Amino acid sequence: MRVRLTDPKVAKLAPSSDARREFFDTLAPGLVLRVTEHGRKSWSVIYRVAGASPKGTRGHLRRLGRQLELA
Repeated sequence: MRVRLTDPKVAKLAPSSDARREFFDTLAPGLVLRVTEHGRKSWSVIYRVAGASPKGTRGHLRRLGRQLELA
């Protein structure tokens, strides 16, 4: 789901009872907030490394993430 990830919006995001959900920021492409079914929130950045694929033009998508304790 694409939303504007502001502090108030992130605080209000509730977990789904059956699966984790990912929220993609509309302002910063590649910024993702993952909310697990247990309520844990973690941030990730999805990026592509140019020239990393066998064809050399578009690399594979990669994810860099960190679980943070959000107050």
